[in-house]
Amino acid sequence: MPIFEGFAISSQVEQAEAVVDEAQAGLDELMEGVMLQVEQNYLSLREAQERIEASKKLVTQAKENLKLAEGRYNSGVGSPIEITDAQVTLSNAQITYIQALADYNSSLIRLRQAMEL
Repeated sequence: MPIFEGFAISSQVEQAEAVVDEAQAGLDELMEGVMLQVEQNYLSLREAQERIEASKKLVTQAKENLKLAEGRYNSGVGSPIEITDAQVTLSNAQITYIQALADYNSSLIRLRQAMEL
């Protein structure tokens, strides 16, 4: 057995340990990235949930305003412009609600995908 083979074996062991350390660092980095992605998607989901609740209230208020505008118009004190404005406000509130629902569903899908990684 040559004398210098022992040094070659210890060098190979050190090299293998370095490869393992590098792989572990890559795994740790990947796990941190996945956790960050999951956290961001969860926060997006919560934000969309809050926007859904807020937009529901906007739709309810817009419906009430339209009903009031129609009542004022039917009693002769309101104008057609007031009704049109109330209808536009209701349409915008409904669009906001639908967008919040779409954002919620998109966030939910992204969260599920991130959790599957």
